[in-house]
Amino acid sequence: MNTVEAHIDLKRICMCFGSKEVLRDVGLTVQRGHVGVVIGGSGTGKTTLLRIMMGLQRPTSGEVWIDGENIAPMPESELRRVRGRCGMVFQYSALLDSLTVMQNVALPLKEHEPLGRAEREARVREMLESLGLAGTEHQYPAELSGGMRKRVGLARALIRKPSLIMYDEPASGLDPLTARRVDDLILETRDRFGVTSVVISHSMAQAVRIADRMYVLDAGAVAAEGTVAELKAQGGSLVQQYFEASRVD
Repeated sequence: MNTVEAHIDLKRICMCFGSKEVLRDVGLTVQRGHVGVVIGGSGTGKTTLLRIMMGLQRPTSGEVWIDGENIAPMPESELRRVRGRCGMVFQYSALLDSLTVMQNVALPLKEHEPLGRAEREARVREMLESLGLAGTEHQYPAELSGGMRKRVGLARALIRKPSLIMYDEPASGLDPLTARRVDDLILETRDRFGVTSVVISHSMAQAVRIADRMYVLDAGAVAAEGTVAELKAQGGSLVQQYFEASRVD
């Protein structure tokens, strides 16, 4: 890896589907305990890149270093072990409507850890309380606000105490005030639990609020990267177009 500080280190990632090249020579590094935001428009390869980082898709070529291990060539049995250290917050939360909050959050524990029901439910209650969701255990997703559903999705992602959390368009479909609260929640989660966060987004305004470092994807390649201050200093670039379109000063 480039540095012992790096939690995620992607090197020369290429991804092709038939003759279509979706990702081209992508490299990015997210430091441990930081928030890295991958920003880009529709069709730029963001979701494919996220799936590669999660070990859900193998790149055509390149290296995917997570916690000092290159997961790109790993067999599925080893990938499952690595995924156990990662949490995922899906777009629109992806909660199961037929299950209560308790049952939704408990799913990863039920599937992957040999716990009794009482211990499992105690873990879930503790997590819900830490995220301001105490008392919601028996409610169903349809009874919750958009912001609360996002919190439940985060509780599910955190329940196995991962060191890395991936967020797929976490503010999508939310009103501006609720979206701002989700941004605050991402930062609070980083600070409280010490996790590394990777956020896939199309919103420069969101990226400015939460990113320790940004990576701008365009046509499957990293067009620019840096801190918010570094990217603002770049003139006449795609990045400036994003800032102007988002009206970010």
